[in-house]
Amino acid sequence: CALTSGVAALLWSQYPDLDHQQIKTILMLTGERIEQEVDRGDDIMIPYEQLSKTGRILNAYYALLLGREASSLK
Repeated sequence: CALTSGVAALLWSQYPDLDHQQIKTILMLTGERIEQEVDRGDDIMIPYEQLSKTGRILNAYYALLLGREASSLK
């Protein structure tokens, strides 16, 4: 959560014309998809996407790239 908030703040500082919904969408679309199973902690393997709403992990670089595109469309 703290990392995501930090990347959201970074996006907003670089592209202040983006609104909160655009930033949320950018963060959710630009994550790296994880296609493997992970150990839940009790020797039960589950797909990563069951642990994450999007099945992805945060990627600040791709978020900034998409933020630049979204900002230039305004």
